[in-house]
Amino acid sequence: MAKKSAFNTLLGLSTLALGAAYVRWQNYTVGTTDYFVENPRFKDSLNGFTIAHLSDLHLPDQNVNLNDILDHVYNIQPNIIAITGDIVQTDASDLDEATLFTFFKALTDIAPTFATFGNHDAASLQHNLLVRTMGAAGIVHLNDRAITYNYRGQSLTLMGLDDKMNKYFLVGDALRTVELTTEQMAQPKILLAHHPEAFLRYHENINKSPDLVLSGHAHGGQIRIPGIGGLFAPNQGKLPKYTSGVFYLPGNPDKQMVVSRGIGASSFPIRLNNRPEVIAVHLTTDIERAVDGLTKSIDYITEQEGGVTKQQLEKQYLARKKERAEAHGYYSVSPDATDSQEIIEAIDNDRTVDAYTLFENKEEEGMRDPRENPFIENNDYDDDVVDRSSIERPKYEADEEKVPHNPSIQSPYILLDPETNEKTVVDENVGTEEVFSDHLNEEVFIVKDPKKQ
Repeated sequence: MAKKSAFNTLLGLSTLALGAAYVRWQNYTVGTTDYFVENPRFKDSLNGFTIAHLSDLHLPDQNVNLNDILDHVYNIQPNIIAITGDIVQTDASDLDEATLFTFFKALTDIAPTFATFGNHDAASLQHNLLVRTMGAAGIVHLNDRAITYNYRGQSLTLMGLDDKMNKYFLVGDALRTVELTTEQMAQPKILLAHHPEAFLRYHENINKSPDLVLSGHAHGGQIRIPGIGGLFAPNQGKLPKYTSGVFYLPGNPDKQMVVSRGIGASSFPIRLNNRPEVIAVHLTTDIERAVDGLTKSIDYITEQEGGVTKQQLEKQYLARKKERAEAHGYYSVSPDATDSQEIIEAIDNDRTVDAYTLFENKEEEGMRDPRENPFIENNDYDDDVVDRSSIERPKYEADEEKVPHNPSIQSPYILLDPETNEKTVVDENVGTEEVFSDHLNEEVFIVKDPKKQ
């Protein structure tokens, strides 16, 4: 009986240890999620264009090591980086400017970076510091504006919708504050907007309707249950609809929204089945071909690092299949060809009568002239393989000497009037009190104006 009791105790402790390890893994590590967004407008050089999507960092309470986040972004090798709000916490009083600048500068060293603000950024006591540091690091703040981004001769409209102190800006045409030129209206459009629950509102104006919306805010529903999804999200309530993944506009599936589960913690500090993520969004006109291109890149890197690739396994399988076929007196593909180049030569030189016939008969099974295989020559999809061994990783260590600011200048305070929600910048040191605002549906810090006391 004593042995059984000891075993049960050990089993219980082991279960608790495993549970604690799982919770820590879910909250303190980050992964990369790949999404392929298919739209016929993403053609030419935009076919294969990759965006690294970050959301809800909630610095300095992100839990995840900043170097790990940067490593994931770096490994994506994005064409641009998009940050969709809640970069800092509302009460980020211990935010270190040197660390913030170094993190932002590391992002812009990887790729051009664009950002828009969420509800925490709008109300943050460090709002001015955030704007100043982003600008110094080279991050483009899409504050209710649109820009034209040119990539290899292809123009792309990038729009950003900043969060406001109230949610009225999401009512009706949510993009009414974003002005577009006639040329920008005609271009493929991507919107950075913090609130996924306003997905339909972003398409009220047909001329500004984005082809892709990048969003966050929902934190993946905090606790995710398989087959059900997230349990709660701000501004969506219980069992929210838009918490993670790709969503399609009703009536026009080419227009899509990618929602990030985010990275940092907010008012509810625990994530379950909801690991922080960096998203890689791949634009394409053809998902199947895009996946093939990504597979080829992964195989190339695996081979460079000494691993076994899918192509190597397939080649070994075909070699064994040919050997067995020859042992029984027949040929599985052609008498002489063992790889793609030899098959091409066999067809060109007509060395075997069966070469064309075999390809025609086997076309339904996926066997064809290798010159028609997208792995061999594919001019439609931009899948240039990057040799990462030749790229020097950016340095992420914080260095006070590299921060372009005067340490003697104190950051001004932001005064939020509890009655009108108006924001005023004050330079004097004033007291704060914590209040609960139903309007913002979260805890915020309201700065008390000493002149009103």
